[in-house]
Amino acid sequence: MGVFYKGQIFDTKQKLKNEFGNYALNEKFNPRIRRSIKNRFEAGCNDIKSDFALRATCRDGCTYWVVKNFAHVHTCTLDTYESHSWKVSSIVVGEIFAPKFNTNGRTIRPIDIIAKMREQHGVQLLYTKA
Repeated sequence: MGVFYKGQIFDTKQKLKNEFGNYALNEKFNPRIRRSIKNRFEAGCNDIKSDFALRATCRDGCTYWVVKNFAHVHTCTLDTYESHSWKVSSIVVGEIFAPKFNTNGRTIRPIDIIAKMREQHGVQLLYTKA
């Protein structure tokens, strides 16, 4: 998983959002979608005072999304970093655990997913999201 950069292209908005969710999980910050409309996606850290920001656009008639700006410097407060209630989308959780379903064919229970997410990423998931 690479860091975003200006000019980076994504096939769909969903791929862009998923990659942002993965980035937030790996960097251990609480993501916030500031604006998500037909041709613009703006996201950042949940801490409003933080300078961290991502902006991507899609031109009319195009299907791909281009990163226009990525300010990756976090100026979050310590409380934000130490929070264990990070928002993680169910799609991101699914991407993490989908390969495990395909390789060994065994069923993974939600309680197993909750334990692995806490152990590997320090994130407390709700049962319904797992």
